[in-house]
Amino acid sequence: MSELIETAVLSDNALLREGITQLLNGARFRVSQRSASLDLHRHEHGQKSPDLFIVVIDDMSCSIVGDIKRQFKSAKIVALALRGSRELMHRAVQLGAVGYLVESVSAHDLIMSLEVVIANGAVFPPELLSQLSEVAVAPQRLLQGAQRRADGSPFSGLSGREVSILEGLMLGESNKVIARKLEIAEATVKVHVKAILRKLRVRNRTQAAMWAMQNAANQIPVVAEDDAADEEKTLPMIAARPEAAASPRLS
Repeated sequence: MSELIETAVLSDNALLREGITQLLNGARFRVSQRSASLDLHRHEHGQKSPDLFIVVIDDMSCSIVGDIKRQFKSAKIVALALRGSRELMHRAVQLGAVGYLVESVSAHDLIMSLEVVIANGAVFPPELLSQLSEVAVAPQRLLQGAQRRADGSPFSGLSGREVSILEGLMLGESNKVIARKLEIAEATVKVHVKAILRKLRVRNRTQAAMWAMQNAANQIPVVAEDDAADEEKTLPMIAARPEAAASPRLS
């Protein structure tokens, strides 16, 4: 039997709280707390802390993500936005969310997304990720271009190995996959990831990947059309690829 995941649903809309709870009924996400955002700190003594928070946000209430992260440092946070917005997604990630979904998500895709998050992945709508940069190119080309302009580049403080690992983070690869690809120990990858987070002054892998996409796009040099034609013109969805969980397609 699958392990039950203690889940909290936060929204100032009672109908939304009940609706999300019903959607999760029968899945392994046991909703043990349902409350309005302002009730976050009314946590009963002795009650098990939630492993997962699903919080409904808009421009005015996004700050609750940071409040949750400060109080429940090890919990996973998925933000459910009332409208899709690149700026709102970016802010939610900065505050500690590892998932960002819009209200049009289906029940099936919601549950799949939560499974990815619990498996240490991160899930975001690809249509919003594609807006992070006006230059849609493969992550390898982004980082190689940034490295060629190392003087004054935000990447200048990273070693070559750290840049290679950052490429993996941009693709949502796990430490195991990155280690296999680079032919190094998984423990070595973990050490490098910690160093990357410290140098970039970000909290988690997802923030590092988004930072890299944004900063690399600003640093990329002009390339010849012949060279550019060989490159893949897509941005990856930031989603972990654990063996037991597939990345959902969100609409």
